[in-house]
Amino acid sequence: MRRREFITLLGAAALEMLDPERLAAALGAPPVADGRLLEDLEALSHEYGRRYWTMSPAALWPAVRGQVAITRRLYEVAPAASRRQAAALASRSASLLGLLHHRLGRRPESVMYLTLARELAAEAQDGPLQAYALVGLRAAFSPVTSDGPGVDARKAVALLEEAERLGGEGASPLLRTWLYACRAEDHATLGHGGEAEQDLARAEAALAQAPRRSGDYFYHWDETRLAGFRGNCAVLLGRPEEAIPILEETERNTSQELTSPYVSVLTDLAAAHGQRGDLEHACELLHRVLHIVNQARIPEKAARVRRVRRRYLDRWLDTAAVRRLDDHLSQLTIEA
Repeated sequence: MRRREFITLLGAAALEMLDPERLAAALGAPPVADGRLLEDLEALSHEYGRRYWTMSPAALWPAVRGQVAITRRLYEVAPAASRRQAAALASRSASLLGLLHHRLGRRPESVMYLTLARELAAEAQDGPLQAYALVGLRAAFSPVTSDGPGVDARKAVALLEEAERLGGEGASPLLRTWLYACRAEDHATLGHGGEAEQDLARAEAALAQAPRRSGDYFYHWDETRLAGFRGNCAVLLGRPEEAIPILEETERNTSQELTSPYVSVLTDLAAAHGQRGDLEHACELLHRVLHIVNQARIPEKAARVRRVRRRYLDRWLDTAAVRRLDDHLSQLTIEA
């Protein structure tokens, strides 16, 4: 059996057991949650967070789906002494599953699991975990990361403001870096250049306080990652001359193993060239992105290419370069 077929069947098998209790039982979930078990599962959750950036989301999804089923079940049966710890673990797992659903282009499922994660974090009385879920939920509403009905940059900003309030002083520097970088993009989408610059400065200050490498979802965050957000803010504000050198340097310094950040930078660089009228170069970059995301099975990033094509290349609709790009988009074997 081919690897792709195996992954598809594995995902389908999990879908047949969407009831958390049934799935948890099928996976051999323990009947009770003790401290050691919760600690081990938390370590596994952090490892899945790291893998989120380097594995195909279709390959990682079944494992995280099982983790969510087990941790939710353990939360339901946890004794009072460990209930908050179990709720926090279940929240972290649900957030990651929601983020994976977003990668896979499944907006309703993403919203559902990130909303569940926020509720579980509230049960755990954990403000930073609520903030983490809300920053993840922002992706479903931001024009930077989604399109279609329900997308609203102001809604995205409101979610991030709530995340900032809930995270409070307990939010880690890397969580705050992520939050402010995302909010800078959404302000830029709204044309709020001053607010975008303020949030980028906040993100830089938070990153300066962070450990050089964390062991979880944020392990890859560094100055290069943040520079990608700064470059995209310049694109969103209509400043291609400012954006291009930032994004070119970011692309050189970003490991291609970090598939999603890498292709995001390439796509934003293509948008900047499109703004400047460099049609051939913009299309060349987008072809590269489509080859990568088709192999990695990331529909969300293919959708990002479609947005750039629509927003910045539509005026060249009848050119050979854009027609070739449209042909490439039509031949993708992933949904976008």
